[in-house]
Amino acid sequence: MTNKPVVFISATSDLCSARDLVGKILYAMGYEPVWQDIAATDGGELLDVLRRRLKPAALVIQLVGQRYGAEPPQPTQEFGRVSYTQFEALEAERLGKKVIYHCLDNRFPIDPVAAEPPELASLQAAYLERLKSINCLRYDRITDTSELELSIRRISDELATLRRQADRRQRRLVLLSVAAVVGIAAVAALTLALFHATRTAATQTAGKLDRQAAEIAKLTRAFADVKAAVTPKPLAAGQTHPDPVPPEILVKAQLLLDRGNAEQRALGMIALKQHDAANQLIQQLKRKAGNPIDEAFQLLSMEGDNWYQAGEPDKALGPYEQAFALKPNDFKAHNQLVCALILGRDGDVAARRLRAIKVSEQTLKLVGQNSSEWAKTQNNIGISWQNLPTGDKAENVQKAIAAYQAALGIYTEDTYPDEWAWTQDNLGLAWSELPTGSKAENMQKAITAFEAALTVRTRDGHPAEFARTQENLGVAWSRLPTGNQAENRKKAIAACQAGLVVYSNGSFPRQRLDAETCLSWVQLVANDFGGALTTASRAPSEGIVNLYLEMNRAHALLLLRRSDEAKAIYVRYQGKTVEETGRTWEQFVLQDLDELESHGIKSPEFSHLRELLKQSTEPKQPSDQSAAASPAAP
Repeated sequence: MTNKPVVFISATSDLCSARDLVGKILYAMGYEPVWQDIAATDGGELLDVLRRRLKPAALVIQLVGQRYGAEPPQPTQEFGRVSYTQFEALEAERLGKKVIYHCLDNRFPIDPVAAEPPELASLQAAYLERLKSINCLRYDRITDTSELELSIRRISDELATLRRQADRRQRRLVLLSVAAVVGIAAVAALTLALFHATRTAATQTAGKLDRQAAEIAKLTRAFADVKAAVTPKPLAAGQTHPDPVPPEILVKAQLLLDRGNAEQRALGMIALKQHDAANQLIQQLKRKAGNPIDEAFQLLSMEGDNWYQAGEPDKALGPYEQAFALKPNDFKAHNQLVCALILGRDGDVAARRLRAIKVSEQTLKLVGQNSSEWAKTQNNIGISWQNLPTGDKAENVQKAIAAYQAALGIYTEDTYPDEWAWTQDNLGLAWSELPTGSKAENMQKAITAFEAALTVRTRDGHPAEFARTQENLGVAWSRLPTGNQAENRKKAIAACQAGLVVYSNGSFPRQRLDAETCLSWVQLVANDFGGALTTASRAPSEGIVNLYLEMNRAHALLLLRRSDEAKAIYVRYQGKTVEETGRTWEQFVLQDLDELESHGIKSPEFSHLRELLKQSTEPKQPSDQSAAASPAAP
């Protein structure tokens, strides 16, 4: 009697090699893999054979490819027209067994088989769509055998529980059998006890397996959802931090932390911002023996995701670079590295942006031109050019606009509504920043793009994105030089206030500071200096300092003739680099003064402030006396 839990492997004939690989992995891990070749059998009706083969299985793993496979001569009574392979999974689900689907990409290597008619291919495509629509437990887009092996090994912790239960049952039966040799009378008693113990154990085990399978499914779904939330997303131009993790994902992250395996707990910690603890656990996982390339890639990516979500993209760069070196032709490796290069703030920012462009141009050669990956890469190229602090600003922004427009050739409102909206938002920012051409036309194009994005980015459906686009729209209305200026400023303030309302409950402190920065600037432009000061002087969140908001506070104080207080702020941040731009505080303040004057806002203090800040940007030469007093360098 075997003490190995039975795992049924379901696959079509073109995936026999893949099925054999899965069987060898499961056998090496201590399980009993079984399957049924779809061919003539001595066991009668094949559907009945499949039912018998499925009955003892504790778990079913189905490899789902592009092939439909053989089918019964008549539609089944339970499921209608299905292939034998589809029947295996559907029947297992009907019996209450857990089925884990491993969906293989069309690039996955298959065994040579005859081509199927288009009708069968469409039936298999519909089956795949069903799996996606019911949100079943599955691993998607497996492109090669190494990824398949990794997806199987990821369920090892859960399967190990099944093996331990089988081992305990076997030991109990062995002990009972040994005791049976004591005597004939004892044999009868022990036999009866054995019968009752086995039946009770089987009943209890069945219940436990059902509960464990449900737990596995719940944890696996939570892992997939949390992983998607913390993986670097398409960025918005000017974005300085990753988007906040939604509250419903945080609930799933807590589930992973409370009941998951080591990898799941680490992911939960990332989402819950327990970044130091997550890093310690990830380092432990990386030191485990037998760490193959795919496993190493996964852990390095998770290490990078941890620091990326912590708002420290410079720390994320190291592990992302290592992951990129392991898989230089992998789209995920390219995308996560580029996102960190774009948001990185340390060192030579211009060099990092140029590297982001170079890596992205390599990415375009890896992916199909009509794919969403190609469009996402164009978005990354646009942000890199738009935020490049060196070179000709107009030329950089024009290249960004071209990249966004290329992405919009793939992203349409109907097919990719979310991606279309954030590309429209980025395009609007680029038009608003273009320093050449008609400012009125540029701003009107920006407003059109932002308003288009808001048709998808609603407050209820996409609150964080809604707020960001409202802020951008507010600034664009404030800078529009044509039309009724009072009406423009009224629209600008209304848009910024709409964005700020999203953060009124105190959540997402960094994003709230960005919204307050937007509103206070628009209030400055509208000559509401007191309102701007009130907005910019609210208590900072969690000790976070937003230099743009501090600038607006200083401007408001200066325009309210509180010059000493204003100059104290201007001097406090001299020499600091502003966020990820690579530009200094002084450069931005001087740019703001020019912008305020373009709106007719003037102050006699502006000239004094310009002198003060320009002096601080000029390199200071040491006097002869100070040079002589300094010791020579060793």
